[in-house]
Amino acid sequence: QAVRDWEAAAMMQRCASPRLAVSAAANRSRSPIWVLIGAPGSGKGSYAKQLALRFGIGQVATGDLARSAVERPEYAALAPIVSSGGLFPDQTMFGLLRQWLDSQSPPATAMLLDGFPRTVQQVMLLEE
Repeated sequence: QAVRDWEAAAMMQRCASPRLAVSAAANRSRSPIWVLIGAPGSGKGSYAKQLALRFGIGQVATGDLARSAVERPEYAALAPIVSSGGLFPDQTMFGLLRQWLDSQSPPATAMLLDGFPRTVQQVMLLEE
């Protein structure tokens, strides 16, 4: 168990974005946000779930957010994007992520994002 704990902690450190970690440290009112980056099918989702359970932090996969969003009438027009494997517009995806983050009660001590950011504009939105 101790070896697995050490491996999970080391992986968490490698996944952390230094710029976001510095921002979070400077602003203690915000929870740190870690981003998992990798090719489709590389195991980001599997690792994210394991890390979230092990460290008791929040975790969200933006693909899951997109699939659940198109079930709501206000996002139904975006269903073809999901079925084709495309990406939602940056502002739309950020809005969905923001809604999810705001819905977490109590707020998590840290967040682990799987599939976000995917574009430079999404990085800029996340840093704001």
